Amino acid sequence: MILKGIVKRKLNVKKIWELLISFVGLITFNFFSRQFISFSITGLLGAIIQVSSTNFLKYLFNFSFNQVITFSTLLSIIFAYLVNNYFTFKNNSFRGKYLIKGFIKNSIVNVNLLLLRIAIAIYLFNVIAIDQISAQILAILICFVFRYYLSKKFIWNNSNNN
Repeated sequence: MILKGIVKRKLNVKKIWELLISFVGLITFNFFSRQFISFSITGLLGAIIQVSSTNFLKYLFNFSFNQVITFSTLLSIIFAYLVNNYFTFKNNSFRGKYLIKGFIKNSIVNVNLLLLRIAIAIYLFNVIAIDQISAQILAILICFVFRYYLSKKFIWNNSNNN
């Protein structure tokens, strides 16, 4: 009986996710693929989780930003990986012992793109002379496109996922 309730809730989450993807597709005139929309929403939710958990831990336990940022960043990375695995790239999702393998691949991509994002922002600010906020936003957007491509081609490429 309990298992039946869990399965029913899981199906409801999938339906809600698909409805959200469809809605975003509708308002963007289906310009983007459903997978790209799902990846984008996952990234946005991951950012919200990071900022929220950072503030929650800071104020609830009176921790400093420096004490909580690593934990909240890791929490958002794990969240985004799992959501992308089960919803965005569901046809190529990792299962069982391969879930950890996928997380390692995901972490390698994230670390390298973080370094690239920093380098791009520094280049745009120091060489091209773009203001700091615009340099960061452009670097984030550029690396977001790379992250999607690498996620699709390197992480969830259907080789030994399950």
